[in-house]
Amino acid sequence: IATLQQDGPAQEVREACRRTPLEDRVQEMEEFVGPALGRPQRRNMLISALATQVIQAALIGTLVWLFFIVFGMLAITLPVQSAWVGDLGTADVFYTMGDDHVLSRALIRVSTFLGAFAAFYTTIYASSDPVYRASFTEDAGASLQKAVDVRRAYLTVKASGD
Repeated sequence: IATLQQDGPAQEVREACRRTPLEDRVQEMEEFVGPALGRPQRRNMLISALATQVIQAALIGTLVWLFFIVFGMLAITLPVQSAWVGDLGTADVFYTMGDDHVLSRALIRVSTFLGAFAAFYTTIYASSDPVYRASFTEDAGASLQKAVDVRRAYLTVKASGD
C-alpha cells in the first residue's frame, strides 16, 4: 500500500478509467489532483488485499476438502472404513452410493482436517515465499493502483463541477 502512486502520470489515470462512466470526462484532462489517501482509505486498501489472500486460501482449502470427500467415497469402501474406524452405525453414514461407497462422519472429519491444513499451509507459504509474495503483490498492487487512479479522476471531475 505504501508503494501505490498517488501522483502518477495522467495517461495512467485515463487508462484506469477505460470502460467506466468517467472515461469520456477524463479524456481531455491533463492534470488529476486529489488529496492523499487518508487513514480510512489505506485501511480499506489493506482489508481488500487481505481479503484477496483469505479468499484464495479458502478456495484452495475447499477444493482440497472436496477432492478428499470424492476420493474417499470412491476409493475407501464401507468395509475398509469399518475396519479402520470400528462399527459404522447408521448415524455415522450420511450418504450411500451403491453398496460399498459411503460418506461417513469419519471421512468428513478427515477431509475437513486436510482441507483446513491445506488452507493454513497456503497462507504460511504465501507469507513466507518471496517469489509468491512478489507475484501476489504485483497482481493485487495493480488492482489497488487502478482503484487509486480512478479515485483521483473522480475527485478531479467532482472538483471541476461537471
